[in-house]
Amino acid sequence: MIIAADIRVLASANPSGISEYTDQVMANMIALDKNIKWKLWFAGKSPKIAPWMYSSNVTLHKIAYSGRAFIARSRFTRRPFIDRMISGADVAFFPHFLLGETSPKCRRVMTWHDLSYEHMPELLDIRHQFWHWWMKPQMQAISANKIIAVSHTTANDLVRTYKIPKEKVQVVYSGISPDLQPIAEDLVTAWRIAHGLPSKFILMFGTREPRKNFDVLLRAWRTLRMRHPDLELVCMGDSGWGDRIYDENGLHIFPVVSSEDRIYAMNAASVLVYPSLLEGFGFPPLEAMACGTPVIASANSAIAEISNSACLLVDPYSITSVANAINLALTDDDIYARLIMRGFIHMQSFDWRNTAEQTLAAMVQ
Repeated sequence: MIIAADIRVLASANPSGISEYTDQVMANMIALDKNIKWKLWFAGKSPKIAPWMYSSNVTLHKIAYSGRAFIARSRFTRRPFIDRMISGADVAFFPHFLLGETSPKCRRVMTWHDLSYEHMPELLDIRHQFWHWWMKPQMQAISANKIIAVSHTTANDLVRTYKIPKEKVQVVYSGISPDLQPIAEDLVTAWRIAHGLPSKFILMFGTREPRKNFDVLLRAWRTLRMRHPDLELVCMGDSGWGDRIYDENGLHIFPVVSSEDRIYAMNAASVLVYPSLLEGFGFPPLEAMACGTPVIASANSAIAEISNSACLLVDPYSITSVANAINLALTDDDIYARLIMRGFIHMQSFDWRNTAEQTLAAMVQ
């Protein structure tokens, strides 16, 4: 079997949940069965090189168009056919709904992460609203032979919003990197001091955009400082909409975060808060659990589904709800310890090898 896999998302300068998904699921699928030949293709900017791209059953293919020209041609002419441009493929795998056409003989399998752009377009800037319109996601969902939904929330949303037949959608949970685990306390302390961080801080991971709801957490933290004057707030992630300057004592912003810093921050934090308004999966809560850090997360969308009873769930629109949950976690030792224990147990259900096995099985059906 020959599978053509779209790796264009790996060319992005800013890592995201979708690029993490693509990297991990591809690495694990390629390792599962060396008899399957993978043709990894991209158009325009070259992807970041990963070790799995050098596997014996992998070849790389650069499509002879710029990224924008390729998408424009795909949108208006429904050509070129990817499988024919790379000398044939039985299946085409798209880890995201970037435009790309295939011949009728090539089976299309596409992963869907969320439909936030449909339900909360006002939380996207104009550029991203246009991008989602340009990609014609509903048309792509309809044309796919199989859709991998990263949660039941997303699967139900596809059926309800795009009228996709239930039998065409399969739920496959994503995994958590084995690199995310507890680190020795002395190493964490050294990292924290080197980055100018205190011994007690709230951590938030995510792009600073309205959907991630950073401002509600910021206000909740401000109210908490009356009871916890030494409690600081650390926000790690891309600037998103970007032009707002935060300059406040006790607030630390890290717009660029390496994989190593991500792991250390998860270990060093007193608690991770994830107040997003809508997610199709949501990696940070599970990543924090893997590192032994208690989690407070929104009681909505796939966040509640994925995080389950292993965290404290809050109303993301309520500053009081968020502040009270943080205060409870930081002042009740029994609850704090229980959150750590439940988190460790819960995150073990999310393994990238399992994700890869189920995704590959959907392709070879």
